[in-house]
Amino acid sequence: MLTRSTMLLVTALLLAGCGADATPQPAAGDVGPKPGGTLVLGENADEPACLDPHQLSTTNTTVVGRPIFDSLLWQDAEGDLKPWLASAWKVSDDGLTYTFTLRDGVTFHDGSAWNAEALKLNLEHMRDPATKSPLAASYIAPYRDAKVVDEHTLQVRLSSPYSAFLNVLAQSYLAMLSPEQLKEAPASTCEHPVGSGPFVFDKWTKGQSITYRKNPGYTWAPTGRTGPAYLDGLEIRFLAEDATRYNALLAGEVNVIDNTPPASDFTAGRGISHDPAKASTLLDEAGWSAKDKDGIRLKDGKRLTAVAIDTGVNPQNTQILVQAQAAAAKAGIEIRIDNVTAQESQDRTGKGDFDVSVGIWTTNTADVLWIQYSSKNITTPERRGQNTTRLADDDLDKLLEEARARTNAAERAGIYGKAQTRLLELAPAIPLYDRPSLVSAQKRVHGLTWDYAYGAVTFHDAWVS
Repeated sequence: MLTRSTMLLVTALLLAGCGADATPQPAAGDVGPKPGGTLVLGENADEPACLDPHQLSTTNTTVVGRPIFDSLLWQDAEGDLKPWLASAWKVSDDGLTYTFTLRDGVTFHDGSAWNAEALKLNLEHMRDPATKSPLAASYIAPYRDAKVVDEHTLQVRLSSPYSAFLNVLAQSYLAMLSPEQLKEAPASTCEHPVGSGPFVFDKWTKGQSITYRKNPGYTWAPTGRTGPAYLDGLEIRFLAEDATRYNALLAGEVNVIDNTPPASDFTAGRGISHDPAKASTLLDEAGWSAKDKDGIRLKDGKRLTAVAIDTGVNPQNTQILVQAQAAAAKAGIEIRIDNVTAQESQDRTGKGDFDVSVGIWTTNTADVLWIQYSSKNITTPERRGQNTTRLADDDLDKLLEEARARTNAAERAGIYGKAQTRLLELAPAIPLYDRPSLVSAQKRVHGLTWDYAYGAVTFHDAWVS
């Protein structure tokens, strides 16, 4: 078992993520938009195990789910929150009660109506332990209960003030499912989800693709043009290798590719210096002073080994692990990379059965620090949390709880600054670089738009000339 000083060096590597603010523009001269046709997107192999938005947790969550699902609010490029399925909202002075006025005339793909009861059912589904929600349940942890005021008004009560509540309601993880499906066939949400979005789920061939067809009755987009999608259909193909996706784009087999590999040397560390001499001293003091023939440190005859788990579906993650493995070896630390399935990775991560991991986080709220590092978010039998490092620090917990309860933005920012300082002292993770979401498209593809609440390409306005 590794000592505490060693664990601080190798416990976790975190890849901080953010969305790019633009997508490639098509060549000038095309007159449009031109309705019809099917657009094909090449995506990486980080395929979700379930299409229920409240259970999604892969890097492709928004891209896969957003065509089907709408959210309560929309976040624009400036970060401002706009109406979507909610037409208006009020927050009480104490920050504990949110009253949502809901948009009229919205229907789900199965014909069921969008109303206050539908919103209440979705909130209850997110926090239900049976849903096993990896993110939605954490994001709305302060949710207490809701009261239907009338057909299109829902009053939501929180157990404590929660400054990020409106922000997270704009994310695709908290998108809305059909109330009829939630009541009559909740077990079907993974395999055949029913939303209210611009596209209707058609077919999922696991390991290969997901297809969607146009929702002809869609008239409630949040971005200005409210009519149905221009495309008749959308197909997302899972192509594991970066080169395969890129070559498929060049060959015209796909129209758009996501996760275009960026040019980066992964050296842009932030706030944490690298001191090999001090690391060596700490390891010596911890008793790992001897070395074997491979240069790996020994203690009581046991090699200093840290275990990493990797599914192989994200080439960037694999590359970072391989680079970390090489760097650690110079310090006499062996990183053993276990190649596992997505399910095994999920199970072992929940149990803490690993030493090193690589992760990507994209979010629209600083409350992600609570999601990742609060001791309340360590996985338990009742709820799957996102504190994979299993960090438990009383001082950090108090700061994060205080920050999420503050309604004053300046005060909240100051508290988050203190929390970040404490995290640098604890070092549960090493931020490496900002990961842009790079999308490449053929010149004949027009109208690609962006989901700014998470950072992913969307297709309501897309068309192909």
